Amino acid sequence: MKFRKVVSFICTVLILGGLSVLGFRGYYIYKNYANKKITTDIYDDIFFDDYVETGSDWENKEDELESVDKEDYGVESSEEGNESESSAVAHGEKTSGKKKKKSTWSGNGDLEKEKCKELIDSLREKYGNKDIIGYLTVDGHDVEYPILYGETNESYLKTSPSGGYDYNGSIFLDSGNRPTFVDSRSVIYGHNMRDGSMFGSLAGIYSGGIKDETFTIYTYDGILTYDVLGTATIYAFNDNPLLNPVSLKIDEYANQGYSEAEIARFIEKDEGFYTGIDSIKSSCIYWNSDLDYNDKSHLVSLMTCYGDGKSHRFAVVGLLRE
Repeated sequence: MKFRKVVSFICTVLILGGLSVLGFRGYYIYKNYANKKITTDIYDDIFFDDYVETGSDWENKEDELESVDKEDYGVESSEEGNESESSAVAHGEKTSGKKKKKSTWSGNGDLEKEKCKELIDSLREKYGNKDIIGYLTVDGHDVEYPILYGETNESYLKTSPSGGYDYNGSIFLDSGNRPTFVDSRSVIYGHNMRDGSMFGSLAGIYSGGIKDETFTIYTYDGILTYDVLGTATIYAFNDNPLLNPVSLKIDEYANQGYSEAEIARFIEKDEGFYTGIDSIKSSCIYWNSDLDYNDKSHLVSLMTCYGDGKSHRFAVVGLLRE
């Protein structure tokens, strides 16, 4: 009898413990979903508020569509069209296609910059945090998040964009990089969450290849588009070949008494500062040999945990379109 009571007690503790863990994880999964919806709503309202009014009959709307590609609206380009998808476009809704709709203002540089500023300012106001420096979209996939920039890489490891504790953490730029994405090598980090949130879906997204894949960073100064050059696995305890921060160089020059303008010129002309992109190939699973680059090209890599989560990292290497 006593043995049964002990077993019953242990089972009860295990069940309660399991429920607590599930509740804990469930809370942060829901919180991440809610936060993501807030940010995507802000992004959509700013960048997709000008829709081409279309009905279900595409052939009668060619004069309104002009250069807009039907496939960019997630609509099948058949003669009959797709009535449900066309209706969604007409009402300004997101469609289920791989690519998002184009905005009618696309290509207008001044308006682009204005909208980028509006996006970043809106996110900063919503979260009450000036550490938000950008907005990341992995194009054609459900990965959209604000980018944070803290004093150290621990700042947003377990911290939400609003500054409170969050198991999911935030998507953040390496603290050694400059927040304007002007460095030759920059790295953006995110947790590999089991529910696929944050950067949890990256390895799966690119498991079949990287051809024609892109990601986009909306900054205060405009839009930066990156073609995916490769996907890499990096040993966590070696020097990261995808990261080449300038902070140490800047501090070194500053300690010698040089002005900010002089330091900027030194960094720009420092040939030794730029590591060869070819050196990254050996770490890559996929490599896009169709892309042109040189040692002055700019890379941004999206990095997350991989395998056991301790010894390796998975990275999506993006090459900036000049």
